[in-house]
Amino acid sequence: MDPIANLIEQREIAKRILDEPLMSDDAASRLAELVIALDEWRLMGGWDPYDKAGSLVINEPYAGTD
Repeated sequence: MDPIANLIEQREIAKRILDEPLMSDDAASRLAELVIALDEWRLMGGWDPYDKAGSLVINEPYAGTD
């Protein structure tokens, strides 16, 4: 599992879920899979993709829709 790719996909899916409330359950299921995979990665000792000391690719938080 690539934690950076995981986070990028999580953000894209979460944005779609918020922007399209009537979308299918596929996106919600995929987001749940990504969250679990990243959680397992961290619990097994994987580096933190948010850690400033690591090779952080994602550096801007999702702004959301107001």
